[in-house]
Amino acid sequence: ARINILKRMALQIWEVDPDAYVILEHLAENSEEKNLADFGMMLWGNMNYQYNEASMGYSSDISGISYKNRSWATPNLVGYMESHDEERLMYKNLQYGNSAEGYDIKYLYTALNRIELAANFFIPVPGPKMIWQFGELGYDYSIDYDCRVCNKPIRWDYFTSNRKRLYYVFKSLNELKK
Repeated sequence: ARINILKRMALQIWEVDPDAYVILEHLAENSEEKNLADFGMMLWGNMNYQYNEASMGYSSDISGISYKNRSWATPNLVGYMESHDEERLMYKNLQYGNSAEGYDIKYLYTALNRIELAANFFIPVPGPKMIWQFGELGYDYSIDYDCRVCNKPIRWDYFTSNRKRLYYVFKSLNELKK
């Protein structure tokens, strides 16, 4: 019944504007999401855990970022590595990153390179992507900084630091994708 309700609402929206994007934070089992995606709606694709594990240097399966690996007919998956609900990749790299002889993900330069690597396995995959606020600069303040819903510092100085390269990697990957 809820699938039919969502389809009815989407049809109403498309009656008013046939080019409107209908994006759902449905987060249900894949069969439901496939049904809605194949109907033309877009759905959030939370890949935070998987990209966090990969970025920190641990075993992970990021194949779910692809709509094809979910058996969808269309690339209507709005994938994301970070959001307002999940911890920042860069924060976790610096706090919990893996290390091996001569290689430590907790080191800032290495942690930034790991975000760059994650972007290379994220942005080029077909389908729309959400990049959360300042993720393209390796924002490293915890989601719980002060409190979960408190304002976080705006770090414009990140754009003038060694993080600027990361910004250009995100920019270049998005341009390549277009």
